[in-house]
Formats: sequence, C-alpha cells, structure tokens
Amino acid sequence: MEPVSSKDVGIGQFVLGSTKVRPKLDAEFHADQALDIYLQFYNLKVDDKTHKNNVSLDFKITQNGQVVSHEVKTGEELQQNGEQITVQQTIQPKTLAPGKYKLDIQATDLVANQTVTRSAEFTVTPPAMLAKVATNNGATGR
Repeated sequence: MEPVSSKDVGIGQFVLGSTKVRPKLDAEFHADQALDIYLQFYNLKVDDKTHKNNVSLDFKITQNGQVVSHEVKTGEELQQNGEQITVQQTIQPKTLAPGKYKLDIQATDLVANQTVTRSAEFTVTPPAMLAKVATNNGATGR
C-alpha cells in the first residue's frame, strides 16, 4: 500500500482513491516485509442523533487455532463517519514466528446490530536475507 500523488488519485491499476494497493496473490510474506490490510465496509447505518456511524473492528490473528494477536478499533479511532469506512492497517510479520496464520477481521455496525467477517490465510517466512543465506548454504553443502 502506498499513497499516490494528487494527479493520480483514482487513476491506474490498483489505485483506490488516494492509495495504490498491490495484491499479494501468494499470501507469503518475509518477516522483513509489511503485510498491508485494505478493506472497505459499506452501508453502515448512521445514528439519527449524532449523524455518525458506530462501528467496531476486531482484528484477530491465529495460528493453529491459538490467538497470537488481537486488536479492537472503534469508528471514533478510525476518524471516519458516514455510511462507509476504509481500513488501512499494516501488520509487521517480524512480530510473528515463521509459519501459517489466519487473519479474521470482524466489523460490527452497532447502530444496525449487524456483523460481517472477512478472513484470509497467510504465511510468514524468514527474512529475505536469511532465506537467501539458507538457500546458498544448502546449495554449497555447508
């Protein structure tokens, strides 16, 4: 994920608003790479009195069914109001041991009392330099 210049907003492949989002189809991340999350939630109900949405986002990373990371954010923390929110968050895989993981993001519209969950599996591998050294050592028989 990276910001685009004002002249490129909404133009080009993978440009969503003012952000360029490049999908990682193999869902494999070296520990020294960022894992970026980009999600948009639509049709949130707006409170008639406050004219704001009231949403809760629950980010959970699990490995073999065990929770290894858990974070909850509110609509106020995201500083977005209205019927739509855009989530842009970065996870640093270096905080996770190499292995397979599952990310669950649950969005709850507290005004409409509705919940939606999105999930994705991903793999963390050793940092690129370590992986290269291991490959080179294996190739030379060391």
